[in-house]
Amino acid sequence: MIHAHSSTPSQRAQWVSQLLAREGSYGVISQMSRTYEVSRQSLYSWKAKGQSVLEGAFAPRKAQGEECPSLERAVLTLLLEGHASYRGIQRCLESLLGKQVSLGTIAAIVQQAGERAQRWLGQHTPSSERALALDEL
Repeated sequence: MIHAHSSTPSQRAQWVSQLLAREGSYGVISQMSRTYEVSRQSLYSWKAKGQSVLEGAFAPRKAQGEECPSLERAVLTLLLEGHASYRGIQRCLESLLGKQVSLGTIAAIVQQAGERAQRWLGQHTPSSERALALDEL
């Protein structure tokens, strides 16, 4: 049975901050475990999660919708060739590529592709009427 700790998110954030600030100091985890009546395993888990979130917050970010070309290609292939829904695309990417992609990212990729297609069509559409050869009717 999993027992959730009764601490608040604010308290956990403070504890994680203390753990990260005092990293490398002997006995910090054990001392905090006794003081706050939290298992050492929980403290280690929260510390790792906090470290990961902080690193992600300060990592360089790509502009919204700017994803790697292989992700964009995979999304568009699943949409057009596989006739998959956005949620279906999301599940396929997770199971095949191990990537967790939000529905918003998938929608942004599809929208950008549609905008590119509209621009391309606008540049390649003849400006005047043209006669078509209908000799195969």
